[in-house]
Amino acid sequence: MIHDDSLPTRRGILLFAASLPLFAADAEFWNRKAPSQWSSDEVDRLITKSPWAKEITPAAPQSGAGRGRAGRGSPTGGAGSAPYRGIVRWESAKPVLEAMKADLPGEFANHYLISVSGIPSSSSRSLPNAEQTDAESRASQRESEGVLERIKGLTYLESIGARSTQPGIVEETPFGVGETRTLLFGFSKALLPLSLDNKEVSFTTQIGGTQVKAKYILKEMMYHDELAI
Repeated sequence: MIHDDSLPTRRGILLFAASLPLFAADAEFWNRKAPSQWSSDEVDRLITKSPWAKEITPAAPQSGAGRGRAGRGSPTGGAGSAPYRGIVRWESAKPVLEAMKADLPGEFANHYLISVSGIPSSSSRSLPNAEQTDAESRASQRESEGVLERIKGLTYLESIGARSTQPGIVEETPFGVGETRTLLFGFSKALLPLSLDNKEVSFTTQIGGTQVKAKYILKEMMYHDELAI
């Protein structure tokens, strides 16, 4: 037998319905509060899991991509190894710049700047370092540039109703953990002008044996009534 007190009351339903916009508003704190009022948790959410930052769990490289290290507990391959977790972030978006308290690097002016972090890159193993001779440093630099050039050729920004474009700039920063580094991709705004009419944008690249994909819904990337990209 069902007692009356176990049924939802009309008042309870109305209270629940009234609370829904509050939760939705909390999800968009960046439009309700000034950047100076954002908490550290809110900043972390904006730069790691928001309309501008997509968490990705790419598949581990295919057999052989680990260059002999697979099967020895390396995260680059082998049975039971955990895939890498990365972030694909739209760095040139105004809320991201304000959350990071950073300016857009000069070379990326008039570009959409997208970063990929948390994914291992073979170029990070060939970066020049202070212990190398001049000849070794130059060789490492050439190798690193070659890797970045290959990644550049495998990277695309695509949108509905527009031609896909490839980055004009690809850079690697020294920031990262272990074999991971942050890669920066600059796409010319002139080659791919975006508006809300485009609806969504897809970013794809391949780093080593790892394919990286992220999709952005443009109507969700509004910041104080302007498209922030």
